[in-house]
Amino acid sequence: MGRRRARNGRSGGSAAVRTPRLPRLESVSLRAAAAEEKIALILQLLRKTAQNSRNEMAQPFYSIRAVANHFAVPVTTVSRIYDRLKDEGLLASVWGSKTFLEPTQIDEQLHFRAVVALPASIQSFCTISTYRTFFLNIHDVLWRLGFAARLVFYEDCDAEESTFADLLLNHKIDIVIWFLPSPKSRNTRERLVDRGILVITVVDSLTSCSEPCYYLSRQCALREGLTEWRKDGITSVIVVRQDSRKFDNRLGTIEASLREVAMPYTIANIDPRAPRDLLRALRPRRHRAIVFASSEFLIHFAFQDSERFGTFFERSCVLEKPIDFQFCAPRDVIEFDWRVAAKRIAHDLLSPTRPPKQSPVIFEAKWVNSRLAKIRRG
Repeated sequence: MGRRRARNGRSGGSAAVRTPRLPRLESVSLRAAAAEEKIALILQLLRKTAQNSRNEMAQPFYSIRAVANHFAVPVTTVSRIYDRLKDEGLLASVWGSKTFLEPTQIDEQLHFRAVVALPASIQSFCTISTYRTFFLNIHDVLWRLGFAARLVFYEDCDAEESTFADLLLNHKIDIVIWFLPSPKSRNTRERLVDRGILVITVVDSLTSCSEPCYYLSRQCALREGLTEWRKDGITSVIVVRQDSRKFDNRLGTIEASLREVAMPYTIANIDPRAPRDLLRALRPRRHRAIVFASSEFLIHFAFQDSERFGTFFERSCVLEKPIDFQFCAPRDVIEFDWRVAAKRIAHDLLSPTRPPKQSPVIFEAKWVNSRLAKIRRG
């Protein structure tokens, strides 16, 4: 696991923050110039600034947006200039972080503990904020602990293909941390295990989990939220699910919680290709709340009928994973502390016993009333 790899001189960013020695951007000016000449001058000025500001430590460089605003040029233009400076070895960027000046010396003696692959669904990463938040946290913690973390994006249908396992193996990985894997990816995970790769999953169902895993438990949070709904005058709940032919473990959790608090409920099996069915099933009622069993269903429906989709969140509802749409403002959500979860998962890799094999580590969610939280913050 202690393979030796050359790496740049960054150490998780802490040293970089302490040694900013760049001149103020306002001190760099341009005379009037034609567009192409202006771009060349910006490149020349930034190159000279980078060369003069480098030292033995990596340090933050100007943000792309700051440079674009200062010189009144498009962000894409500055991005191309930065790509040129990266090719010249002056700049570097860390995924999910800032642009850095490369140090003048590269420490060839640094070692990675291991290379960790983080498979991420493109669709979920683009639309679900908490999905991204998990990866941002785990990526940061792993690097700080000396692991080389690499995000590997995939289309949902690709996860079950043997070629995806080959893609991961081509990255010379030692460990895979798979967040909310699809049941269809099980063959891919088993193939990785057969090749000696440690596969760790973060799941919200234990029925199909055979490898070391961490379990996301929502039942206590959901029970707490349903109790609050009763106090607020909610007398019934409608649970929306996507396909009645498939067993949904999240639906089982929701139903169990509803029965525990004696909340009357009905289940609406909606075809996501028929938005009118959803609108008909969810006619506004004063004392009725809505629970969506899956945010994937919401994503599909929102893209089909975004205007009317937003009206559902005027009534009480709960999303297990909030979605990134400007019109989406659910009152109540179930949230996990992803920073705590990421630290636990990463630090477990340092443990002599490694992640748990006999029983999963359980992360408990919290029920959050987003409107009350905003009022308290205000």
